[in-house]
Order: sequence, then C-alpha cells, then structure tokens
Amino acid sequence: MKKILTIIGVGLLMMGCAKKEVKAPENIEQIQKREGVPVKVSTLEKRGFAEYYTFKGKIKGQEESMVYSMIEGKVEKILYDVNDVVTEDQVVITVPTDVPASKYNQVKEGFELSEITYERMVNLYEEGAISKQDLDQAKTSYEVSKSDFDSMTKIVNIESPINGKIGIMYAEVGQEIHQGQPLFKVINTKKYKSRISVPENKISKIEVGQKATAIWNDIVLTGKVSKVSQSLDEITSSFIVDIVFNNNGQNIKTGVSAEIRLDIYDSETIIVDSKYIIDSKDKKYVYVAEDNRAILKEITLGRSFNGANEIKSGISEVDLLITEGSKYVENESLIKIIR
Repeated sequence: MKKILTIIGVGLLMMGCAKKEVKAPENIEQIQKREGVPVKVSTLEKRGFAEYYTFKGKIKGQEESMVYSMIEGKVEKILYDVNDVVTEDQVVITVPTDVPASKYNQVKEGFELSEITYERMVNLYEEGAISKQDLDQAKTSYEVSKSDFDSMTKIVNIESPINGKIGIMYAEVGQEIHQGQPLFKVINTKKYKSRISVPENKISKIEVGQKATAIWNDIVLTGKVSKVSQSLDEITSSFIVDIVFNNNGQNIKTGVSAEIRLDIYDSETIIVDSKYIIDSKDKKYVYVAEDNRAILKEITLGRSFNGANEIKSGISEVDLLITEGSKYVENESLIKIIR
C-alpha cells in the first residue's frame, strides 16, 4: 500500500511540473520596446561656419622695383647689398664716370658752362645791359643742361627707386654690365600682395573687402581682397583678383607660392553634418532626444559646404541631436541614451 502511494505522489509531481510554463527569452526588439532604443546624442552649439575657395598665388611685397643698367660699363662700387634697407633716391651702385659710353664728363662740362653763362646773364640783366628775352634764353639753356647732367648723374650713380630693402643683387663689383641688364631689385614688405586667377564659375561670390588668408610653410598672413577685375582675361580665361596682406612681423620670402584662401561666407551658427539629416518629400529632418523619446524635427538649411550644413531654423542650442541609432527609431520612439 505504501508503495502504491509513493508511485501516485511521484506521478502527481510530474504532472505539476508538466503544467508549469517555460518563458522564452526576449528578442532585441522586445528589449528595446521595454527599455528604449540605445542612441548617442550630441549637444548643439553655435560655432564658426565658413565657406571658402582656395587658390595658388605668388607672394610679393606691396612694392617691388627692378633696376636695370642704362649704360655699358663696369660696376665700380656696391654700397648696399641683399637685405640692406634703402630709401628712395639712395645710391646703391656706382659706375665710373670716365666710361666713354656715358659721356658724363662732356655733359658735366656743358652744364658747368651753362651755369656760369646764366649767372653772368643775370648780372648783366640787373645792370640793364641785356633784355629780358636774352636772360630767358640763357635760363632755358641752363635748365636743359642741368636736367641732362642730373640724368647722367643717375645713370652712373644708380639709385633705389623706392623705400624698402634689397631683395636681390645681381651685380658684382668689377662686373661688365650692359644696357638693359638687371642689377638689383628693391622690395617694400610693409604689406604683402598677391594676384590670383579666378574661374568664371566662382567669381560671382568674390567681392572687394572679403577676408583672405595666405599660408606658406608655417607662416600665415591675413588680409583682404583689394581689387576684382570686371572683365574676363581672354589669355587665362579667368578673372584677376588682387589681395593685400598685413605684415605683422612675419618674414616671408617674396616670390614664393602660397595657398590663398578667400572666405566667401563666415558666420556663427548651429552646424549639422549631412549624415544626420533625413530627406523626405523635399523636406529636411533630424532626430533629437526629448524626455527619453526620439522626436523628428523639421529643419531649414542655410549654406552647405564640405558636408557641413548651416541651420537656419528648426533646432536650437537646447536640443540634443541624435547622432547614432537614428536609423532604428521612429518619431516618439522610446530611447535610451548611452555615453
């Protein structure tokens, strides 16, 4: 009897176990519905948004002047050399005055004679010995002779045409030089300048006064567009644009090729990358996080440049932009922000 009761008890226990339900594990969709879709967010803040064009351009001094020989002869002296500061009309190179090609001595003698003659004529006029017409003729002859002598003096005493410093010295002491031969270049680098060629598909966005930047090695120059040509250069099929850069103590070499950047547009605004923007029926949207929900917000875009988009309206600095997980949510989906 005892054995029969034991068997009945075991059977009842097995029947009870068979009726107990076994729970199936939750899938990802069920977990996300209960806990929220995991997403990452980013705060929004205003920052600089710039649209710019880049070009290559030569950097030059604001003034540059090449000086050429006006005579056949030999270099006698070089008074200033590379990197020396010179002023306008300061003598840099001398050529002997007895060079036959210069006719310096002949012109000098003619000037001295006309000077003596004019001084004598002035005295005679004051004494009433000659007419005013005779005096005027003597004065004219003297002034012509003086002008010729001054010109000849500049030919043998070669001057700097501008204020600046010697950028290049081609001449050497004792060197035979010829008419039209370059001798030295003077550069004024109080400011720098560059001239670039802009294609017609970009010229409409370039205006006088726009900010410009030049980069050469580690040196950065800042400046502005100073001139924009109004006619296409048929040789280069482009428009010529001149830029002036400030010199804030930078020792940049003139003649070097630099990267020139022209800022077409610059503002402080909220910027969103294109990969976070949803296109739907000619409208633009983004997902933001609000009270553990994904909220679809329509936005209005401004300018776009290199994948960055200026936001005109729709979201502000108080919003949290969903940057990861937006593909798995819908409007008002429960979300779980992960760090």
